[in-house]
Amino acid sequence: MKKIILAIITSALIVTLAACGQGGDSSSSEASSASSASQKQEQQEAKEQEEKSAEPEESDTIQDCKYTKDEPLVIEVDPGHGGGDGGAEAVWNGETILEKDVNLRLAFKLANHLKKYENVKVIMTREDDTASEIHERIAKAADDKADLVVSVHNNAYGKGFRYKDGCMVLAATGNLDEEKAKEDQLLGAYILRELAKAGPDGAGPADRGLLLRYNEDGETYENGKLQDYYGVVRRSALAGFTGIVIEHGYLDNEKDYNNYLSTDEQLERLAEADARGIAAYYRLIPVKKETEKYKTQHIIMVDENDENTQYIKEEYDLNLLD
Repeated sequence: MKKIILAIITSALIVTLAACGQGGDSSSSEASSASSASQKQEQQEAKEQEEKSAEPEESDTIQDCKYTKDEPLVIEVDPGHGGGDGGAEAVWNGETILEKDVNLRLAFKLANHLKKYENVKVIMTREDDTASEIHERIAKAADDKADLVVSVHNNAYGKGFRYKDGCMVLAATGNLDEEKAKEDQLLGAYILRELAKAGPDGAGPADRGLLLRYNEDGETYENGKLQDYYGVVRRSALAGFTGIVIEHGYLDNEKDYNNYLSTDEQLERLAEADARGIAAYYRLIPVKKETEKYKTQHIIMVDENDENTQYIKEEYDLNLLD
């Protein structure tokens, strides 16, 4: 009987010990699994953090160029007047200043600044004191496959509008192609913004706006609308590219001449401003996504009667530059 009882106790003890052993192995396995899962999670989090750090931060600039052709952007720089056509003139300190000479000096400087940008080809319509008609200059630009003609000019007081100083850009009215004219006017606004800051103290010639002038002789485009008055603007539009005229200041205005037109340093600032305005429009340089409201005006001119000229306030959204 004692042997039977002893056998029962021994069997129970073995079963108990086995159960305890199995329980211990289970706890160890669960702990090991938990540790492994924790390590995997940490590794995954570290990987995600590394990938996130490797992602480029969203830039606050726009670097894609608006000009998308494979060939270089061709800019024809046109120094206004030349030869027997002296343009505007003024006498300062006993010296006669001819617009054609100032235009040529300024145009060379503009060409040099534009050449600094990548994928840009710059061609001059004249490089010395020679004369050529507007239709010849635009024909040359067409042969050169120009995308843009920038005609470099300076002003003198005349009939038709109220100003005797400041800068303006002559652009298309939109009577031939309204959408394209809006782009030409936007380009003009970029240039005006930069010119208005082109003085030694950050204040350049006064921004007088975009001059949009209609042909006063009744000549029309094929669509029946009045043609643009200025030959560079009209002939460029008909040839299929943009043509603008930049009037940088008034030769016969003492402040404009002395502050902006009388020295190479002053002309250099104007040329750089022109180039920056063009570069900002075409995004030849990175521009910020942030824009500013730039206020200027459209001067709508139909003839040389001041009373018929309209002054319309305009506001453009222009990308900021660094």
